[in-house]
Amino acid sequence: MMDMENKPSSQEQTVITFRLGGQIYALPIEPIVRIIELVPITPLPQVDKVVKGVINVHARAVPVLDMRRLFGLPEAALHLYTPIILIQLHGQMCGLIVDEVVDVVNIAAGSLFRVPDILPSELGDAPILQGITYIQGETVLLLDPPHIFQADRMDELANALSSLSEPVTASTAEGDVSPSEIVVEEVQP
Repeated sequence: MMDMENKPSSQEQTVITFRLGGQIYALPIEPIVRIIELVPITPLPQVDKVVKGVINVHARAVPVLDMRRLFGLPEAALHLYTPIILIQLHGQMCGLIVDEVVDVVNIAAGSLFRVPDILPSELGDAPILQGITYIQGETVLLLDPPHIFQADRMDELANALSSLSEPVTASTAEGDVSPSEIVVEEVQP
């Protein structure tokens, strides 16, 4: 139960929830472009172990991060229906491999608790977390996307992508996708 000293956020927020192992996480919906099912991933040599490789999205090489590796969880087998959440930050599209996409939900104003208001200052901060909330009785950790895509990791990815022997031609711009237009694509076997 939350202490009365904890200060919940005062803004309603729409998020997409996903599962990694037994924990539910959430991402703000604004940077999410679409959710696709697993496609072939080309491994990249000499990059951060969190980077699973690159995928081809509309003739564009898109790096893919394994969220299990990011959080130090044991590896899980990838299946045809393993979801990849495509997210656009700082002009770069990246994919996030998760175990299961659960739902798109609104976090009511007042039900999101900021991490600095929960953790004792002696423990330091948890920059990857924007806050903690409860949805249908489960604790949900809201992630902060810019901390997933740290500057050094993005630089490493840019160097790895530029060193690919066969450059991938960028596709024509399709325009930005609004949160209400998030599409789940099916991969044809």
